[in-house]
Amino acid sequence: MENWAVLRSRNPAGLVMDAPEWRRAYAPSPNSGYESPARPLMYRGEDPPLDFNPLACVLRVENRGRIFLRLREAGVVRKAGVVLSWTPVCLGA
Repeated sequence: MENWAVLRSRNPAGLVMDAPEWRRAYAPSPNSGYESPARPLMYRGEDPPLDFNPLACVLRVENRGRIFLRLREAGVVRKAGVVLSWTPVCLGA
């Protein structure tokens, strides 16, 4: 995810998905509060054998996942030829 102004300055020919022609409410989320519990709602199985919350936000790059919280804490993650960086952005600006 990237701020629109930053995306355009870094990649003027970059493409983004266009909004559909029909009206759709993207906010508020119909899943409001879903991320809050320690375990997924309505899930009755075992927790995954991982050291992070099963509801953590994850960025997928090809067949690998990166946890946003870890990226934010590290600032930069370099792995398998991919470089991910975290830059705080004020969305209201």
